Amino acid sequence: MKIKNIVISNYRVLDGISVSFDEHSNYIVGKNNVGKTCMLDLLNSVFNGKSFEDSDFFDVERAISIKLKIKLNENEYGIFDDNFSV
Repeated sequence: MKIKNIVISNYRVLDGISVSFDEHSNYIVGKNNVGKTCMLDLLNSVFNGKSFEDSDFFDVERAISIKLKIKLNENEYGIFDDNFSV
């Protein structure tokens, strides 16, 4: 599986963020407190089916929105069961 793009709204310090990934390799770099760990925590939650905590919301009045564009290898189809909507 390869992540092609992610759009994040209302997750911790990541609000209105869009990131495109290279097909071969990627690095997450930046100054302190810009959201590098938040990005990794978010991906961990999404791909491991974890629920969000109140502290994960940038604004508790709005829903967290994550849009992922992924590319699956043929042998990976069905691996996520019903965790994602098409």
